[in-house]
Amino acid sequence: MREVIGLIEDRVTLRTDTPADVGSRVTFDVKMPKGVLLRSVIVDGTITCCESVGHNGSNLYIVEMVIGNMSPVNKSVLEAYVAFLEREKVLGETRVDLKGLREACSDLEAKLARLRKAADEVRSNLTGMLELARRNSRAKTTIH
Repeated sequence: MREVIGLIEDRVTLRTDTPADVGSRVTFDVKMPKGVLLRSVIVDGTITCCESVGHNGSNLYIVEMVIGNMSPVNKSVLEAYVAFLEREKVLGETRVDLKGLREACSDLEAKLARLRKAADEVRSNLTGMLELARRNSRAKTTIH
């Protein structure tokens, strides 16, 4: 498993499940998502860094490499693919935020409904008290 997680100018950062020796030359295919005419882009380069990171009890490796000779078209495709992945991540975060916002709005709607019901009860009680006070004031009016 190799996943491109970063692309800056002539450097690629990968997440992989196998280590790579610094200084070694590697070639791999970056598979494009379904619906893209190009199935993959071949990337070759030299490993400049490889670090192990723990992930859910297993080791993954973050590998950085300098890209070797790559056609401008393939480089443009690779840059577009990385931009696509970044947008997907942002969209995923937005979907999570939207779900949380909907839940908060639903909760607020329920609280406002309870508040309105309580306000209606208070208004009804005040109206009744005012009507009772009006009746009592008519009955006890004395003239001196």
